[in-house]
Amino acid sequence: MIKYVPGFIGAVAAYIVLKVFGWVESLSTEILLFFGTYLIVTVIVDVAMKQYGGKKK
Repeated sequence: MIKYVPGFIGAVAAYIVLKVFGWVESLSTEILLFFGTYLIVTVIVDVAMKQYGGKKK
């Protein structure tokens, strides 16, 4: 179950970014914003979780 946390956090962050940038009228820009935010946040959270897990051992 814990392996899905980075993806969930990334999706929530991407959704929030879409709401903040709601004034953007271009679908392609919205798609780029969503997937760009999702990818960046998911990678950052995943790396942070791996580093935290490595320190606990």
